[in-house]
Amino acid sequence: MTFQTEALLASLAIMITTALCCALILYLADRAIIRWERRKPVAATDPYAQAQALAARQLALRHRHGSAPLPALGPSR
Repeated sequence: MTFQTEALLASLAIMITTALCCALILYLADRAIIRWERRKPVAATDPYAQAQALAARQLALRHRHGSAPLPALGPSR
Protein backbone atom coordinates (compact mmCIF):
# COMPACT_ATOMS: atom_id res chain seq x y z
CA MET A 1 0.00 0.00 0.00
CA THR A 2 1.11 3.47 -0.67
CA PHE A 3 1.37 6.20 1.91
CA GLN A 4 -1.70 7.98 0.52
CA THR A 5 -3.83 4.84 0.78
CA GLU A 6 -2.73 4.25 4.37
CA ALA A 7 -3.46 7.85 5.30
CA LEU A 8 -6.88 7.64 3.66
CA LEU A 9 -7.73 4.43 5.52
CA ALA A 10 -6.52 5.92 8.81
CA SER A 11 -8.61 9.06 8.40
CA LEU A 12 -11.63 6.96 7.40
CA ALA A 13 -11.18 4.83 10.52
CA ILE A 14 -10.98 7.97 12.67
CA MET A 15 -14.16 9.37 11.09
CA ILE A 16 -16.07 6.12 11.63
CA THR A 17 -14.88 5.88 15.24
CA THR A 18 -15.88 9.51 15.87
CA ALA A 19 -19.32 8.95 14.37
CA LEU A 20 -19.87 5.84 16.49
CA CYS A 21 -18.77 7.66 19.66
CA CYS A 22 -21.11 10.58 18.90
CA ALA A 23 -24.00 8.19 18.26
CA LEU A 24 -23.31 6.40 21.55
CA ILE A 25 -23.19 9.69 23.48
CA LEU A 26 -26.49 10.85 21.95
CA TYR A 27 -28.13 7.52 22.69
CA LEU A 28 -26.99 7.53 26.33
CA ALA A 29 -28.10 11.14 26.78
CA ASP A 30 -31.52 10.29 25.34
CA ARG A 31 -31.89 7.34 27.70
CA ALA A 32 -30.87 9.52 30.67
CA ILE A 33 -33.47 12.15 29.72
CA ILE A 34 -36.18 9.50 29.41
CA ARG A 35 -35.21 8.07 32.81
CA TRP A 36 -35.30 11.57 34.33
CA GLU A 37 -38.74 12.26 32.85
CA ARG A 38 -40.10 9.01 34.31
CA ARG A 39 -38.89 10.00 37.78
CA LYS A 40 -41.05 13.13 37.84
CA PRO A 41 -44.41 12.73 39.55
CA VAL A 42 -47.37 12.75 37.21
CA ALA A 43 -48.83 15.86 38.86
CA ALA A 44 -45.73 17.82 37.90
CA THR A 45 -46.36 17.30 34.19
CA ASP A 46 -50.15 16.81 33.94
CA PRO A 47 -52.25 20.01 34.16
CA TYR A 48 -55.39 18.02 34.99
CA ALA A 49 -53.64 16.30 37.91
CA GLN A 50 -52.33 19.68 39.09
CA ALA A 51 -55.86 21.10 39.07
CA GLN A 52 -57.18 18.10 41.00
CA ALA A 53 -54.43 18.41 43.62
CA LEU A 54 -55.11 22.14 44.01
CA ALA A 55 -58.85 21.55 44.42
CA ALA A 56 -58.22 18.86 47.04
CA ARG A 57 -55.89 21.17 48.99
CA GLN A 58 -58.41 24.02 48.86
CA LEU A 59 -61.24 21.74 49.99
CA ALA A 60 -59.15 20.40 52.87
CA LEU A 61 -58.27 23.94 53.97
CA ARG A 62 -61.93 25.04 53.83
CA HIS A 63 -62.98 21.99 55.83
CA ARG A 64 -60.23 22.58 58.39
CA HIS A 65 -61.50 26.12 58.94
CA GLY A 66 -65.11 24.97 59.13
CA SER A 67 -66.39 26.85 56.11
CA ALA A 68 -67.40 23.85 53.99
CA PRO A 69 -68.29 20.24 54.78
CA LEU A 70 -66.38 17.44 53.11
CA PRO A 71 -68.33 15.66 50.38
CA ALA A 72 -69.62 12.16 51.05
CA LEU A 73 -67.33 9.42 49.81
CA GLY A 74 -70.04 6.87 49.17
CA PRO A 75 -73.19 7.03 47.06
CA SER A 76 -75.82 9.44 48.36
CA ARG A 77 -79.06 7.88 49.60
